[in-house]
Amino acid sequence: MQVQSPFHSASGDVLGDLKQQVYEMKQTLDSVVEDLRSVKSQIGDKQDLGNKKKMQIVLDVYIAVGVLVGVVIGIVVARMMK
Repeated sequence: MQVQSPFHSASGDVLGDLKQQVYEMKQTLDSVVEDLRSVKSQIGDKQDLGNKKKMQIVLDVYIAVGVLVGVVIGIVVARMMK
């Protein structure tokens, strides 16, 4: 009595077919992972730009407040000198 291996069939080498399918799935997965990395880096770049804009706005506000305080102090000192 001959026992047929589960990896061989009458139509051909099932193991070879499975290896080919696994290879194709690996290629597809690698492609998807690469696309996700690309999208993630693009999103990260946009978030960095957003953070830089926020930091610039905060810096501008601090400079404006500093200038205004300096002007007020200057006006007060000028009034006291009169």
